[in-house]
Amino acid sequence: MRELFFAIIAAWALLFVYALGLVVYRKAFHPLAQYPGPWLWSVSRVPWVYHQVSGNLAKAILKIHNQYGEVVRTSPDEISFITPSAWRDIYGPGRTEFFKKDMKVYPRMVENVDSILTADNANHPRHRKLLNYAFSERALRAQEPLFQKYVDQLIHKLRDSIGTESSVDLVKWYNWTTFDIIGHLGFGEPFGCLESKDYHPWVAMIIEHIKGGAYLSASKRYSFLIPIMRRLIPKELIAKRNAQLALTKEKVARRVATDSSDADFLSFILKENNEKGLNRAELEVDASILIIAGSETTATTMSGTTYYLLKYPETLKRLKAEIRSVFVSEEDINFLSVQELRYMNACIKEGLRLFPPIPTGLARILEDRPGGEYVSGCFIPDRTRVSVSQYSAYRSPLNFKDPDSFRPERWLGDPDYAADKRDAVQSFSIGPRNCIGVTMGWAEMRLMLARVVWNFDLELLDDGFNPEQQDVYNFWQKPALNVRLSDASKSRRKA
Repeated sequence: MRELFFAIIAAWALLFVYALGLVVYRKAFHPLAQYPGPWLWSVSRVPWVYHQVSGNLAKAILKIHNQYGEVVRTSPDEISFITPSAWRDIYGPGRTEFFKKDMKVYPRMVENVDSILTADNANHPRHRKLLNYAFSERALRAQEPLFQKYVDQLIHKLRDSIGTESSVDLVKWYNWTTFDIIGHLGFGEPFGCLESKDYHPWVAMIIEHIKGGAYLSASKRYSFLIPIMRRLIPKELIAKRNAQLALTKEKVARRVATDSSDADFLSFILKENNEKGLNRAELEVDASILIIAGSETTATTMSGTTYYLLKYPETLKRLKAEIRSVFVSEEDINFLSVQELRYMNACIKEGLRLFPPIPTGLARILEDRPGGEYVSGCFIPDRTRVSVSQYSAYRSPLNFKDPDSFRPERWLGDPDYAADKRDAVQSFSIGPRNCIGVTMGWAEMRLMLARVVWNFDLELLDDGFNPEQQDVYNFWQKPALNVRLSDASKSRRKA
């Protein structure tokens, strides 16, 4: 018994010595020891995991940058940047060869099947080349009637609510619209969210699963946590995910079997697909990725931009004046004409800055570079994880004057903001893995915002949407954006 006691004591002592040695090594002798950051974050991944599952990782990293500067250490093997040059050095052309996606952050939707999001460098061009047809300028021109159709429906539904509802939650309405649009483009049919004024089960599952995905991403930092976290995921959520995958297969199969004249994604993809293209399983996971990426991000930007416009009445007043003076009638508002609205474009850019759809960093890991690489002039050894933390970069006083204020003028050459580092904002990323739908996203946001502001006067009823109080699980957990609507026809005539 005595021997067992001493053996336990010795084991604990060895464990303590090992842990102490690891802490000393990581803090003083590790190749990343030169980079500043909170000591606990530098020696352990625990703070990172804790803030990830708490929903405030993006804001915690902003505080670290504000305290320590442009380049900070956020875990024993990870560096966060907020410099404009870091975008080029990590994500730019020629850099993805060795700054590869950190697969602990990008899980596969289906085991052993890669999407455009998770495909490696050898296979990504195959996905990208085929999907490019669906997102070309030619495709977008052909798709405009679909966008107009669902924005028409949004406007009509909102107009019907005037006099019958004391307020509307624009987060829901924006989500319903973007999901119906992208559902039609992706599967050849809408989800019916606008018509039912509710989330389709497929859509509701995606929204619920986002938080679970953040938990799984955190658990992968410690492999022993993976089976534990999988057990903690509610069986109901797993069942919904399986149902979503089954419905995706069904919708893709139905669309492939349908001879449709609609200019949806699959009409362009199927026309160009061949034996060197995508198989059915890859088409299915790509369709799911496009639905999520093409709806949630757009609705988030619309919600955030609208919130800040309502918080800054003078800005909204100027935007109303621009939209309502440029267009004689609502029929004049289309993809081409809204491109010329300089102030509205600046408002959306500022919305993207203050409320980026993906506030965290796009994680990359340096692999197979024994000699290391340089990012923003900083040496990065092999096997280091790096990213540009978007929320931190966009809110940093090192990059922007009045970083927490909504100032569209900073994008229009206002001399007060001449020193702003505007190229720090890359909401759609850059390089060969940038957002494939950037042109479509801009067209959709411009069209939707212009028509909402043309048709309605809006009043913010409460501050419950405040981003400062929102959690982030890779995506924002958006609460209601409660707004009172009134018909703008009278105010347009007065103007």
